[in-house]
Amino acid sequence: MACPPIRTTTHPSPNNTNTLLMTTMNPPWSPPPNIYIVGAQCTGKTTLVNNLRAHFQGDLSMTNPSSSSSPPPPPPASTPPATMPPATMPPPAITPPPTIITEVARGVLATHRFSARDVRIPARSLALQRLILQAQAVAEARAVGLRMTAEEACLVMTGGTGGTGGVAPGAVPTGTGGGGGPGWFVSDRSGADPIAYALRYAGPEAGRELAGTAAWAELRARMRASLVVVCEAGLAAAGWLRDDGVRLMPEDVEEWVGFHGVFCRFLEAEGVPYEVLDARVGGHEERVRFVLERWRERGVCGERERVRGE
Repeated sequence: MACPPIRTTTHPSPNNTNTLLMTTMNPPWSPPPNIYIVGAQCTGKTTLVNNLRAHFQGDLSMTNPSSSSSPPPPPPASTPPATMPPATMPPPAITPPPTIITEVARGVLATHRFSARDVRIPARSLALQRLILQAQAVAEARAVGLRMTAEEACLVMTGGTGGTGGVAPGAVPTGTGGGGGPGWFVSDRSGADPIAYALRYAGPEAGRELAGTAAWAELRARMRASLVVVCEAGLAAAGWLRDDGVRLMPEDVEEWVGFHGVFCRFLEAEGVPYEVLDARVGGHEERVRFVLERWRERGVCGERERVRGE
């Protein structure tokens, strides 16, 4: 029986995650699915990525939220403590730790002197989102073992024609691997994020322009083979909205929730399967478990299809 496609869901599975992904795979070893943590601002994405980093590196203590660029979701009174007991969530024993792709947008904002206000100015917004898309393409290429210069990133963006999509020095993130890495990654955001922002704030034509680039075609293909988790912007999590002085803040909760819808509709239109992490799931351990369960499911199905095709 063929593995079912990844489903869009709003509730975590209660299944335990003690069985490791790689123990079910047959040699030769191949990298597990990449993980993308995406969605609207202030939905706990960076905190979740940091906690996934701690898990895969074998650190059973959850990441200190104060070190994250995104505030952690305020847990309800019944939420377990922000630790991952060894009996509940053991670190992987076989899978090598992933490369972590940190949010590239912040580096682009700083290097090119954009501000959050520019996101709402169509022409500036399109220029910004184009640079972010380029930076994500470079970061992913390096994470999967490819080396890419700024000039090569320009060719990726423009389909080999050059033009206005060049990457200036500094737009390309550093320290993201290349050559000798584990061959898989966990990414804080994705190539879909800048296109969703362009659709919302620069207009449909701007979104279509970015969606038609060679860079997005490459990133989309990789996302289709990966686990994509969309952190929900929902009324239950309205208290998470906090201005850190860098990110764009929505004018109200309705705009925030509406952008979540824009994001999901874009992924669906592009044929990218995704899972929704319900905003009501606020505990650190619960959120990590949600991702790991679906990552394992995605990996097992992908491996079965690979073996079946050999």
